[in-house]
Amino acid sequence: MNEEVHTQTSKVESLGVEYENLGLRRLAAKAQLLELVDMYSSLEGRGEEGKKEAEEVRQQIVDISVNANVIARFTTFVGVEQDPQLELCL
Repeated sequence: MNEEVHTQTSKVESLGVEYENLGLRRLAAKAQLLELVDMYSSLEGRGEEGKKEAEEVRQQIVDISVNANVIARFTTFVGVEQDPQLELCL
């Protein structure tokens, strides 16, 4: 048998994140979050042995959620409107 080794090199330029790409970025983050939430749920069911791994996965979920501005199981976003004309009654 003749064993030949073939290699191929490609140069790929990385494009910076632009505002037009945010929808795609969020969509990719949502897909990744769905997988991580499933993984977290399966680890959570293992009791003490999966607790450390589950905590690491939970932190990944939070990090991706915050960085991509996508709500996940452990995150929420709150909008605050600052209106100087709004009077507070205490």
